[in-house]
Amino acid sequence: MFNYLHKVVLLGILILGFLGLFAQDPNNPLKFQNSNLKFKTTEGNKDPIILTYSFQNTSTDTLVITEIKSGCSCTQSDWQMIPILPGEKNSIKINYTPEERTGEIEKGVSIAIKKYPPDLLGPAITQHVFFSGFISPKPQTLEEKYPIENGQVRLSKVYIDLDTVFMGQKVKTRVVVYNSGKNPIKIIKAETPPEIKLKYSSKIIKPGDSIPIEINLSVDKMEGWGLVFSKFRIFTDEQNDNEKPFAIYAYRNENLSKMPNEKAPIIRFDKYTVDFGTIVYGDSAMMVFSFRNEGNGQLIIRSWKPACGCTSGMPENTTLAPGEDSYGLVTFRSKNQSLGQVNKTIAVTTNDPKSPFIHLGITGKIIEAPILPTPQTEQK
Repeated sequence: MFNYLHKVVLLGILILGFLGLFAQDPNNPLKFQNSNLKFKTTEGNKDPIILTYSFQNTSTDTLVITEIKSGCSCTQSDWQMIPILPGEKNSIKINYTPEERTGEIEKGVSIAIKKYPPDLLGPAITQHVFFSGFISPKPQTLEEKYPIENGQVRLSKVYIDLDTVFMGQKVKTRVVVYNSGKNPIKIIKAETPPEIKLKYSSKIIKPGDSIPIEINLSVDKMEGWGLVFSKFRIFTDEQNDNEKPFAIYAYRNENLSKMPNEKAPIIRFDKYTVDFGTIVYGDSAMMVFSFRNEGNGQLIIRSWKPACGCTSGMPENTTLAPGEDSYGLVTFRSKNQSLGQVNKTIAVTTNDPKSPFIHLGITGKIIEAPILPTPQTEQK
């Protein structure tokens, strides 16, 4: 009797264990070994990244994968719509093509599952798998890293855009000089304005080597407001092309971020673009830009710069009390300009915290002067 009961209990344990192996989660009938895979690759790798997701059917039903979806054309799936028996193991493959993408990547894939044979019109259970990774930027070529060629050296850049700079700032930036020749190069001198100081890690550049030149800019010592330029040159001991010119450009203003609203000026133009109509080539057009200080503080026009030598003008007043009006008289000269549509700008710099840099527009049209008929000599 004991042996019989012992066998029954043992058989019951085995059956429960067997059923436990296929314990069904109705929402996740496929158990994935790893549902979140990771990868690493490099930009420019045209071969697809193949990610294999191994799974087991842990349900008591025969299943079939009817569809695999992703939200990106860069992701394709590889699987067969075949029956998956209870307890059976299989896998699906996801092919990811990075194309030109770089940096962190995170993607998800939806898997539609039905009982076999599938009812194509019936509902499906959806499970998800994921993958993530990092795509490193491809190494730059020498020409990409140092695109400017000047004599025996290549330069990382010659125009340095600092965007917006403020009074009181000390700005650091740099350029890199690469020796693409066969002989060492020595930097022998530099010509800089008062606002620029240069610092070298070395003044001798070996063939195939590069050095950074640190540029220290004192904004207080720069001249002008709005868009300003600072130029400098370095000279090497090369026999030819030994001069290397550089230019820094930035929008210069005072730091207005801490000005209280109750003390701030507000500039308002009645028109930000003026159309002068149509003029004959060689003629000039005059326009008026009226503006007003609608704020509580004194308004200062720091600069009024036409972008073209064909345009000139200045505001009547550059300092306005609260509520005061003024205007800028602008002249456009069409000589040496192309016929047709005209689009010119004027850059205005102010101490209005919300409108420190304003671009006014000038539009119009230039036409060719009509050809007058030649007077006929009277016949006698």
